[in-house]
Amino acid sequence: MHQSRPYGLHAIGLPLTDKDEAFVSNIAARITNLQALSGVDSMKMVYDLPDGGYVIVQDMGGNFRVISHKPMASPSTTISDGIEANYIPMLFSGTVTKPIVRDKEPVSLMLTEAARLRLSNYDPNATKPPKEIDLQRFRIDYDNKFSEFKSSISGGSSNILRTQYTQLRATWYSGAMSEVVQIVSGYGRQDFDQLPAEDINQFERARLRLPINVTEKIDSEMSSLRLPGYTGVPKTDGSIQFDYKFNDTNGVGFDEKNRPWLLRISSSGVWAMPLPIIPATRTNAFREYMEEVADQEILNILDRFGGMPSGESFPNTFEFEAWRRAGVLIKVCDTSDFYHHISYSSACGWSLNSRGSEGYNTCYDYYDDEGLGYGLTYKLKLNLVSSDDYFGAPLVEIAEQSEEADKLILYLQQLMSILTNGNDDRAISYKLRRAAFDDIYQRALLTTGDQDRDYWHNLEVKPISNHTGNVSEVYRGYLYHGAKFEYQPQIKFPEPLVGATISHDFLPLVNGRYKDKYPNSNTIMFAYYIGSNLKVVKYFVDWGSFTRSIDTNFEQYMTVGSWQQVEYVGSSAIQGYFYSSDIDDRKIVSPTETTTIIKGEDKGYDTKPWFDFDAPFAMSGSMYRNRYYTHKTNSSIISDESVNPSVCIPYFFRNAVIQTNKSSSSVVKSEGLTLNSVRDPYSYRYWTYDFVFAWRGMTISNPAGVPYPTNGNPVWVEEVRYSPSPANNFADSGDWAGGLPADYTWLIHPDSNVWNLSGGGGPPKVDTYSTTSRAVSEVKGVINLSMSTQPDLVAKKVPANGYYIGSPTELGGYFYRDGCQVVFGDTVYRNISESSDASSRAKWGYSKLADHKSAHIFIGVINE
Repeated sequence: MHQSRPYGLHAIGLPLTDKDEAFVSNIAARITNLQALSGVDSMKMVYDLPDGGYVIVQDMGGNFRVISHKPMASPSTTISDGIEANYIPMLFSGTVTKPIVRDKEPVSLMLTEAARLRLSNYDPNATKPPKEIDLQRFRIDYDNKFSEFKSSISGGSSNILRTQYTQLRATWYSGAMSEVVQIVSGYGRQDFDQLPAEDINQFERARLRLPINVTEKIDSEMSSLRLPGYTGVPKTDGSIQFDYKFNDTNGVGFDEKNRPWLLRISSSGVWAMPLPIIPATRTNAFREYMEEVADQEILNILDRFGGMPSGESFPNTFEFEAWRRAGVLIKVCDTSDFYHHISYSSACGWSLNSRGSEGYNTCYDYYDDEGLGYGLTYKLKLNLVSSDDYFGAPLVEIAEQSEEADKLILYLQQLMSILTNGNDDRAISYKLRRAAFDDIYQRALLTTGDQDRDYWHNLEVKPISNHTGNVSEVYRGYLYHGAKFEYQPQIKFPEPLVGATISHDFLPLVNGRYKDKYPNSNTIMFAYYIGSNLKVVKYFVDWGSFTRSIDTNFEQYMTVGSWQQVEYVGSSAIQGYFYSSDIDDRKIVSPTETTTIIKGEDKGYDTKPWFDFDAPFAMSGSMYRNRYYTHKTNSSIISDESVNPSVCIPYFFRNAVIQTNKSSSSVVKSEGLTLNSVRDPYSYRYWTYDFVFAWRGMTISNPAGVPYPTNGNPVWVEEVRYSPSPANNFADSGDWAGGLPADYTWLIHPDSNVWNLSGGGGPPKVDTYSTTSRAVSEVKGVINLSMSTQPDLVAKKVPANGYYIGSPTELGGYFYRDGCQVVFGDTVYRNISESSDASSRAKWGYSKLADHKSAHIFIGVINE
């Protein structure tokens, strides 16, 4: 082994660590030895450094130099590197209050208190940024994949920048993907050399700076992994890279170790790769420091994703295949059946549950032979499996000094010398780190490294994980209505291509029109997740009718209680074209519907019993009493009734539904109050004697010991009669006269100078009445929102006509409703552009950042 020749070291970026220097010294000696053995005059090799970055070792024209590249604070030196670097971007949390700006004008933000403290390096005595701040850092245009947001803009000045925050909201996405988008929206641009330098507090160029001892701990935990398909650094221009659309949906799923995987669902299939994470933030040292400074916003991210997402998406079209061959991009299953059909909207990508294990989407098509439309629902089922290479591929150490090892090293040096840091070549470097010693050595026996790039480029290696899944059709049904588009049942989908909502057209193809009979529908048109709860919206129509029987709980004997009876006249049918998992406003409607409600109240017994002599001059008679009750009867006759639900998925949203209902009818009402009575089943026979008025027809035997009456005094009640039946059960409270015989002179003949053949009683005083109203047309409405686990009532009012008119109209007008929601953080807040009874925008929850006047643009983590 030859001793290393002296060499000059030029460090670009951070200085070499002790481990790096030992590695470079060893490599320099090996190159000196290889050069002597091979007899070549010039040699250039590129190696990954143990502690991140890479080194170029070259000997040309007698000039032996070593050039190291180590990432610095600016990400420009790490973006193309692919080795995990100790770079952590600043996280801005809050709202973007001014997303549309003029030429060179900064974007306005309102920051959370945690973000302000973070920007002052957690020093309570340092100068914090103002609560409301203007930054060039967030002047970010849409990525090219979001041209739809630009196409929806009509007119406008050329010196106006509508930043990506204007329309590209986290709520377009689903599940954990929406959370990632809200988080990475808070990084802003990373091209610091293009940002203002006169900012003395460096808020424009801020990055998350850690104490040296924390950085050293992080460095000791990191092992210079070559990252799987990403760089671990946010995109330089700050643009959001994830797609939300029908044709290409990004999502996030979690494996059995709770590690997140980035998903892509498109016509080419379902793909997965490790979610790009900023490497330093997944270390224990970083978490310990965040706990020490009590940065709950970042701790929320670490709890959910294990590290801060970098915001990188799948490699682009030109580099995709290279990383697929490297085993990083894994095809989970096929989707071709789903993508043979038509989208309701370009914005309706796949909706995933919170773990990304299941997803749903809907589409539609037409039967060629029938010409009728039909809707389809597809389910995605995923089983994501963890991988030993999830975080990346480690350095391969060749400790053995032998002829085979030297040949292998020479081969690798030759191969690495022709590789660049482009994604394609990074994929080759990644394969080399995963390759077995023997596999590389066998190639070294066949050829030189600088001639073997194509082999490694084309080599397909085993995927880093064995994910499984499937996409299958789970539901289909007809979609038909024969009305003109403008007056069809209305379900509206957000469409970024026009910047508003559009209605689905239920008309069939030409060959499907003018049929004698059309099929019924009960078809899912929209499926979405709220957390892990699947919700659906269905289109419903039943073209048939039927006769309804009387719906009643009336009884033969009704006294005290409540009863209702509904009578239907004519053929009945179900009205209401839409219903959802949350709300079902459909109703069976008849031409005429009469509802009678009777409420009975107990009014008690007579204040004193009634009595009747059998006849004039009779000695005998009967004593009895009544129990009284009132019946309040309300009757309504409803005719010309209609029920009309509609559905609108608000703009900016994939997982929310505004559901309205407007009902109308002609109503005639009447009300009356009557007093009724029931005879007590207990009655009694009495007798007395008076030589003038009561001397005939004695029917009761005089019991021994009872004094014989004189001049009608006493009057003896001596006989009880009990005649129970269902009709008088209400009045039966038992024997009410007491022990017999009893003297009832006080009731029947209290005044010796007055003789009454009958009398007594004392019914309650009740003012009875009866009223009837004229026919009155009634229009009612309700607006509900499904954006949370349980639906929210927006308002009980008649919805705007736009909900019930096809969009776009014949004149080209569109219907628009939007909303906003905090999708990540401890704060619960949402609003929509539909007025409630209390405010111009209906809102739920609370955030210090919200004034409820617009669809707020939340970025980062919202805990206040």
